[in-house]
Amino acid sequence: MIKTEYGKFDGDKWEKLCQICFHLNYKNEGYQEVKATPGDFGIEGFTKQGKVFQCYCPDEQYSTNELYIKHRDKITKDLKKLQRYEKQLKKYLGNVKIKIWYFVTPLYGKNKIIERN
Repeated sequence: MIKTEYGKFDGDKWEKLCQICFHLNYKNEGYQEVKATPGDFGIEGFTKQGKVFQCYCPDEQYSTNELYIKHRDKITKDLKKLQRYEKQLKKYLGNVKIKIWYFVTPLYGKNKIIERN
């Protein structure tokens, strides 16, 4: 569990909050949640316009460097899942093409994690 300026979060609590926000903010784009069980294939949900969301909440309060590494590794792992589970994801996405992938986290330690190449 981590403490932020908005309250205390663990992975489940963070995802529940994110799902509320996604449903409210993207209902006009047909937001669809993807349940974690039996497997979310690296996404929490998507819109019909091709926006895909992945939530991540650190397990504990990490140093700035440790948090950067946790974020980097999670992003790398989940982007690889999009390729690995392409066939399974098509069953959910249908004809929706992924245009943008959002990594949603309650905090980050280094601006380097949001740099664009």
